[in-house]
Amino acid sequence: MGLSSRIHAGLRGFAGPTTETTGTNPARDKIIELGMLLVEIYPETGQAYRVIHVFDELEDPGMPIPEESTRIHHITDEMVAGKRIDDATLETLMESMLPEPNSDCANLKPTPFTYRA
Repeated sequence: MGLSSRIHAGLRGFAGPTTETTGTNPARDKIIELGMLLVEIYPETGQAYRVIHVFDELEDPGMPIPEESTRIHHITDEMVAGKRIDDATLETLMESMLPEPNSDCANLKPTPFTYRA
């Protein structure tokens, strides 16, 4: 059963992502945590109705996490050691948020989501 089958009639799904990284340089630094809150919203107001799913995974960046970054997000090398964000689960979650073919927003195109260099 996809998440879209759990969205109440008249409501819309919304995905709110958040990340933590090893730093602020996109050419050098890596994402080490990806979180996403999937929520049903009232389309007229944008007000949240309920949380559908919480996604939160860590990823080993293959490099030490700088102390200054750890001081901000409190994620340590030990916490991410050997971890990998599950791409298949992430893809399934994102696909579940696409509109039904006959809905009023079915003509919207999804934005490509890339988080790895």
